[in-house]
Amino acid sequence: MVANIVAVPGGQDKVFDAADPARRGKIVKAGPEVSEVEVLPDDRLDNPTEEEAIRLGIAAWDRLRGNSTFADWIVVGAAHRFGRTTAMHDARTNKPEGGGYNAAFAAWARKFGFADLDKGDRARLFNVMDNLKEIGAWLDKLPLKERLRLNHPSSIWRRWKAATAENKNSEQKVSPQQMLKDELVRLQEDNDRMKREIERGGGDLWNCNDRPRDIARIVIQQCKSKTKAEKVAREMLKTLNKTPGERAALEEQIEAVRQRAVKEHVSSAEWADVDRMRKRVKRLQEMGR
Repeated sequence: MVANIVAVPGGQDKVFDAADPARRGKIVKAGPEVSEVEVLPDDRLDNPTEEEAIRLGIAAWDRLRGNSTFADWIVVGAAHRFGRTTAMHDARTNKPEGGGYNAAFAAWARKFGFADLDKGDRARLFNVMDNLKEIGAWLDKLPLKERLRLNHPSSIWRRWKAATAENKNSEQKVSPQQMLKDELVRLQEDNDRMKREIERGGGDLWNCNDRPRDIARIVIQQCKSKTKAEKVAREMLKTLNKTPGERAALEEQIEAVRQRAVKEHVSSAEWADVDRMRKRVKRLQEMGR
C-alpha cells in the first residue's frame, strides 16, 4: 500500500508515494478518496508479466460489474492485450482477425472470465489501449468535472475521436442502434457517478440542469427507504401548493397599493398599473386560474 499517492503525469493508473518518490506502483482498486495500490518494481510498471496483468484484470473486471472507473478499464485492457497476443499465436496469424483468431480469443476470454464483456465495448477498449498515450494526454486537458464523467471506453473513444478528427464532416453517420447504445453507456456512467457521490456522503449530487427523473432517483437513494421518500414527495407537493400563483401575487400587489393610498399619495402611473393588474386578474379568473 502507498500511504500518500500522487499520479504520475500521463501515467494513467501509475502513482508514486509523495513521501518516498522511489516507491512507485499501480492502482489496483480505484476509489473516490482512497485507492488500493500495489507497489511494483519500475520495470514492471510499464511491462507487467502476463500472469500479473491477467490477475489484476480479473479483479478489475469483477469491480466493473458494480462500478465503472476508467482506471479499472485500463487494467482490464492490459490483460486483454495479452489475450490478443495469445489468440494470435494460437491461431497462427499476425493479425487479430479471422475465424481462427476469433475462436482462440473467445476461448481465452472464457478461461479467464471475460466472456460476458460486450463485443462492441471490447473493440473500443482495444482502440483506447492502442491509443492510450494520446487519449491520456487529451483527458488531462479536460476540466475535472467533465473528466470524472468519462469512465467507459466506448464514450471515451467516441469523444476523443470527435475531438481529434481532422474533418468532422467526413465522419460516418451514427446508426440508430449505436446511438441507443451510446445513450445506455452515458446513463450507466451517470449512474456510476451518482453512486460514487452517494457513497462519499456528499458532493454535488445534482443541479438544476439534471433531468427530473435523475434528481428523483438521487433523492430516493439518499432517503434510504421508500417510506421516507414518499414523505419527502408529499411535502414537496404541499410546499408547491402553498406557493402563490400569478393571480394571488397580483391581488397582493393591488391590495398593497390600496392600503398605501390610505396613508399617502399614489401616482396616476401606479393606479394605471393597478388597473392593468385588475384586468389580468379578471382574465385569470375566466381561465379558471
